[in-house]
Amino acid sequence: MAEISLARGASPLTMLLVLLVAAALVTVFYYLRFGQLRPGQWRTLLALRLTAVILVVLLLFQPVVHFYRDRTQRPSLVFLLDCSASMNIADDTGGMTRFEQARGRILDWSEKLRNDFDLLMIPFAERAFPVVSIAEIGKYRPEGQATSLSRALVAAVKAAPKSELEAIFLFSDGIHNAARSPREVSSKMETRVLAVGVGAGLRSSASYRDIQVTALDCPERFFVNNLGRIKASVEAVGLAGRVVTVTLYEDDQAVASQELVLDDQPGPQDLTFEFRPTVKGRHVYAVKIPPAGEEKIEENNARSAPAIVVQPGIRVLYLEGTLRAEYGALVDRFLSKDPDLEFYAMVQTRRNVFVKRTNIEGLEFSGIPSDAESLAQFDVFIIGDLDSSYLTAAQQEAVVDRVKSGAGLIMLGGYRALGPGGYAATPLAAVLPVELGDRDIGQITDPFLPELTA
Repeated sequence: MAEISLARGASPLTMLLVLLVAAALVTVFYYLRFGQLRPGQWRTLLALRLTAVILVVLLLFQPVVHFYRDRTQRPSLVFLLDCSASMNIADDTGGMTRFEQARGRILDWSEKLRNDFDLLMIPFAERAFPVVSIAEIGKYRPEGQATSLSRALVAAVKAAPKSELEAIFLFSDGIHNAARSPREVSSKMETRVLAVGVGAGLRSSASYRDIQVTALDCPERFFVNNLGRIKASVEAVGLAGRVVTVTLYEDDQAVASQELVLDDQPGPQDLTFEFRPTVKGRHVYAVKIPPAGEEKIEENNARSAPAIVVQPGIRVLYLEGTLRAEYGALVDRFLSKDPDLEFYAMVQTRRNVFVKRTNIEGLEFSGIPSDAESLAQFDVFIIGDLDSSYLTAAQQEAVVDRVKSGAGLIMLGGYRALGPGGYAATPLAAVLPVELGDRDIGQITDPFLPELTA
């Protein structure tokens, strides 16, 4: 369908009347003025003039032609199908696995919804698989090593344009054992998420004597020889007072264990395992509980999640002489936010009294590190508004040696930094790319031209 409108707001009828009047006046004028010419000549002149008049009128009114096409865009629905190994548990009274229950519901619902919606499906486990059609549901099996509901939700939002995505159906047993909270992710989404649980409840008649690892909070990355933490949640029914051993495994090798006295209260009991990974690479961490003799379902006594163990990132030692804005900006917005940085920050609150902040487990200094062994742990040194008198010559020499062997040094400006801080005659001055003045150098206010020295 086409529609004509005028950019200046006039009606097409007005433009047509102006065009007709102008054409009539031009015709009368040319007939009276050039009528004595041969008919072919004055008619040619008239045609050229009428063409010019038409162009002028069109430019004046600026007509716009709109073309419309009816297009019916159906809203989209995304089905998220949990393909983790826990979905292979058959705890239904009819003997169906959780995966079979979810698959059956998706097939049943898709038949009822396919005429009104565009249906998409995303299988997922520790990661989300590509978007597929419902017809391909038979290709997938519950074999994933972990469950990341968060990654599945993020993938679902990207599966269709926001304006077309009506809702997301999440089919899962609800066992999330990867990084990021799915509740936090879903709260930031503007699309409705409808969670459809599968599997018998822990306190249902089908599993009235049971121990279950209901959740595993495992970071995606650990650092070699650094303290790592994995949190597990355990829930039991019908076994109150029973003492069980909960063990953390790294690739089938036990690395930590705890004894837990089971209660019979609704809700999980939480445990935290601490360990130090020693081997780089990808590992699978699992929390397992030996099955009790009365249990009907043993598969849910364990949960696992993959993680990467890497070498520690850059280590930063930050020494600040006074609590100022620069300290908060560096620590809160930079050092503590970068997952590849380990830092130890010390800020002086009164003379020789420092408040410390760090993300390095097990590292503690009573004062500014003074021995070469302690300073050798760091790759970057940041010295803020700290007077040189707080750093002995031996400490400065150790920092200089570390810098000469490849470490970095950053000195921040301040009232007691650089020249005013008395660093001109110190070992640190030798490795700085500037020449320092004495303590009373003051601030240079005259214009100057910088000269590169290297």
